[in-house]
Amino acid sequence: SVGIICKCEAPANPDKMLIGCTSSECGQWMHHECLTHDVLMQVYERLGTDKPHRNEAAILNEEKAKATRPLSPTDAEEKETQPTIDVRSGETKYNVHVKELVQETPLETKTSTPRPTPSRSITAAPAKGSAKQGRKKKTGDYKAYAGLFEANLKMQEGPTAWEIRDLRENVTGGEKSWTEKAYCLICGTGIE
Repeated sequence: SVGIICKCEAPANPDKMLIGCTSSECGQWMHHECLTHDVLMQVYERLGTDKPHRNEAAILNEEKAKATRPLSPTDAEEKETQPTIDVRSGETKYNVHVKELVQETPLETKTSTPRPTPSRSITAAPAKGSAKQGRKKKTGDYKAYAGLFEANLKMQEGPTAWEIRDLRENVTGGEKSWTEKAYCLICGTGIE
């Protein structure tokens, strides 16, 4: 019998690298490919195809700069403001025109026939000829990040971390290379 491992519940391949969770409660083994796919999908979902990666220090500096901006406009930004209430002399409180609200009664139909709902099951006519069907692709195989991001697992210095490289050429600003902590796919704890 073959032992099933990882989040994908597939057997281990002796030719492929496995990464073990360092949590004593979990201790599960995971495929390197599954970990790579997971971290790259997270990066893709966070940054997409056009958002640059910025480290936390850059984001904090930007927020601090916004927070220190004066609330009132500076001399250079001052503009003449328009009054929000138009006050006219000579009018009294008795010159107010009030429009009466006319309540309409909704029209009722006694015999309303419900529309037929379209059938959701669409049947396709079988294709003529005996074309051979290909192998179905697993849904987890879709790699939206392909050609956009690259990840390498670093296990030598300190805790296990991913070195992520941004391969997108159309994105300006932000970092093109950064590290992210590696997490177990089963229990979610950081891998040391």
